[in-house]
Amino acid sequence: MTQYNHPYTVAIILCAGQGSRMKASKNKIFLEIGGVPIFARTLAAFESSAVIDEIIVVAHPDEMDYFQHTALKTYQFSKITNVTGGGTTRRRSEMNALNTLRQRIIRHEIDLLLIHDGARPFTAESIIVNVLQAAEAFGGAITAVPELSGDEIFAVDSSGSIQRVFHSGSLWNAQTPQAFRAADLLDVYDAAERDDFDGTDTASCFERYGRRVKVIYGSVNNIKITTPDDLAAAEHIIANNHIEE
Repeated sequence: MTQYNHPYTVAIILCAGQGSRMKASKNKIFLEIGGVPIFARTLAAFESSAVIDEIIVVAHPDEMDYFQHTALKTYQFSKITNVTGGGTTRRRSEMNALNTLRQRIIRHEIDLLLIHDGARPFTAESIIVNVLQAAEAFGGAITAVPELSGDEIFAVDSSGSIQRVFHSGSLWNAQTPQAFRAADLLDVYDAAERDDFDGTDTASCFERYGRRVKVIYGSVNNIKITTPDDLAAAEHIIANNHIEE
């Protein structure tokens, strides 16, 4: 891999969701794949990354104590500098993390911010590097993979009628990590806070306020574990050694 002399970068890892679609008795990120909790696999990718300087974990308020004490002690994540509570929406959870970094961003001590779902445990170092390089160049960047089903995809309106037809290749599935210039993201989220706007992800807020977002190719193995089927797919990825470097 080409050496990347990176700007100071903080990764914000979102672990506050409860994952009702998993139908588990606990937060899905505590479920194990290959004998290791999902959150631990996710954090390990950023702990070991050469281009991540610091990690902020956004946890459910009831689980902050676990992350602050047990997780740090058990897995020895030395880059985690703060554990903050999640909000009622994704954007508010991210805003809580940004507020812990606000003064350092204003002082230009933090150059780039990376946002990642705690339930995506298979993020390759190459993806992390690529999305950060794109964010540095363009202001914002998102990882995604094209829809490869080969079938027509269509939107349906409230009456059950076809509203719009798309074709394979015209749609992409958004993933994380997503990365942004820190000062720009803080400005955008302050505006979203004033407008009470909650987008579908970080990039949607960034775009709403006129900022450019570059799309880079992610990975089909960079799955988000949301359902029992996803959990089975994750076990398959590990069993078949499909984890990318």
